[in-house]
Amino acid sequence: MDPERQAYWWWFDSHNTPKYSPWLRSTLAELDEKTKGMLKLIEEDADSFAQRAEMYYKKRPELISMVEDFYRAYRSLAERYDQHRMDPINRVKSPLRHSMPEFKAEFGLTSINSFGSFTEEAYGSSEESAESEVDDPEEDHDVVVVEDDDEIENQFMAATSCDELIKLREELEQLQQENEVHRNLIKQKEEAEKLKTEMESLMLENMNLMEQTKKKDEEKTEMGRKLGEVKSELTKMGEEIKQREKEAEKLKNEMESLMLENMNLMKQMKKKDEEKTEMGRKLEEVKSELNKMGEEMKAQNTYIQDILAGKDEEKREVIRQLSFGMEMLRQENQLLKKSIMKSAPKKHSSSEFRIFKRVGLGNLFGLSPKCPTSVVPL
Repeated sequence: MDPERQAYWWWFDSHNTPKYSPWLRSTLAELDEKTKGMLKLIEEDADSFAQRAEMYYKKRPELISMVEDFYRAYRSLAERYDQHRMDPINRVKSPLRHSMPEFKAEFGLTSINSFGSFTEEAYGSSEESAESEVDDPEEDHDVVVVEDDDEIENQFMAATSCDELIKLREELEQLQQENEVHRNLIKQKEEAEKLKTEMESLMLENMNLMEQTKKKDEEKTEMGRKLGEVKSELTKMGEEIKQREKEAEKLKNEMESLMLENMNLMKQMKKKDEEKTEMGRKLEEVKSELNKMGEEMKAQNTYIQDILAGKDEEKREVIRQLSFGMEMLRQENQLLKKSIMKSAPKKHSSSEFRIFKRVGLGNLFGLSPKCPTSVVPL
C-alpha cells in the first residue's frame, strides 16, 4: 500500500462512495482540494527546526484561511444534512396522510420487508462507525425513526412505492457518508487547532531564534571583519615571508660564494703556511749561519782590533821617533845653517843643503837615498 494512502486512509476511503448528488459532488470535490492543499502544506519539511518554524510562520495565514473554509463547508454540510434529515420524514408523512386505504393491502408486505432490510443495513453500519459529535444528530434521527417505526410501516403499507424507498435509502447512505466526512472535518479542525497552537509556540521559538540568528549574524559580521584583518595580515606576512625567502636565497647564494672563496682562501692560507713554515726553516738556517758568521766576525773583529791596537802602538812609536828625529833635524839644521853661513860661500848653500837633507833623513830613518820617502797619515 502507498505510504501516503496508508497515512491518510480516512481521506482516500471517503472517495469510494458512489451516486453522489451534483451539489454533494461539487462540495466534496471542493473539500478534497482543500484537504489536499492542507496536507501538502503540513507535509512540507525543512532541514532544521528553525527553518520549519519559519515555514509554519509564513504559512500561518494560509492555514487560517483553510480552517475558515473547512468551517464554512462543514457548517453548510451540517445545515444541508439537517434539512435532508427532516425532509424524508416530511415526504413520507405527508403523502401517507392523504393516501387511500386500498393501497395498504397491495404494497404492505413488500414495503415492510424492504424497509426492514433497509433500516437494518443503514443503521447497523452507523453503529459500527467511530463515535463523534457529528454522529449525535444521526443517532437522534435513528431514535426518531425507530420510535415512529410502527407509524411509518402503517403509512408505507398504503402509499410508499419501492422507488421512494430506494431513493430514501440512497439519501440515508449519502447522509452516512456525509456524516463520515463531517467527522473527518472535525478531526481536521482539531488538528488545525493543534497546529495553530504549535505554530504559535513555533512562532515564539522562531522569534527567539531570529534574535539569536541576528546576534549570530552580528557576531558573524564581526568575525568576518576580524577574519578579513587576519587575512590581510596573513597576506602581508606571506609577502614578507616571500621577501625573506628571496633574501634568504640571496644570502644562501652569497654564503655559497663566500664558502667557495673561503675554501680558496683556506687553501691559499694553507699554502702560505707551508711557505711560511719553509721560510721559517730557511730563516732558522740563515739565522744559524748568521750567528756563526757573527761569531766568526766577532773573532775576526777581535783579531783585527788586536792587530789595529798593535799597529796603533807601532804608529805611535814611529810618530815619537819621527817627532824626535824632526826635532834633531831642526836642531842640526839650525846648526848647519849657522856653520854654513859662517864657512861656505852663499852660492853653494842651497844645493848643499838639499843634499845634506836627503842624506841626513835617509840615515835617520834607515832609508836608502834612492827610495822616495812617504809619510802615512795616522
